Amino acid sequence: LDESDQDFSNFVVPTEYFPGIDLTSKVILTDKRIIDIITKTLVAAPKGSYVIEPIYFIHKRVCNVLYIPHDLPNSLPSILINTIEAFDDTKLNQIIQQCTNIFEMYNTLPICIIIAVQQLDKEIIRAKLAASRASIP
Repeated sequence: LDESDQDFSNFVVPTEYFPGIDLTSKVILTDKRIIDIITKTLVAAPKGSYVIEPIYFIHKRVCNVLYIPHDLPNSLPSILINTIEAFDDTKLNQIIQQCTNIFEMYNTLPICIIIAVQQLDKEIIRAKLAASRASIP
């Protein structure tokens, strides 16, 4: 991947690096070039604005990576990336708990990205979104 290339819309991850719950996902997501691409796309952050933060509340069978702004406090949000094998109710609850823990540590809600290797269950997502909307005052 050429860092000077600005058109990432045609970027395809080779099949040997297909996301999974393994070291490969963590290696890809902690690569500085990938961090810069993700953070620029999500929050228009300049290169080098984010660093990897160790996560101490890791759940089994979920690859977690947390990007935080290089200079805290900062107006940029933290970014949590979860790579999971399959999306289910338990994993969604774990991810919600991770976001709560991050909020308690940094006093800001993170942007959460979920990369599911298998198909998402749309009913779980709809039910959780409806429940979260109902609980907002």
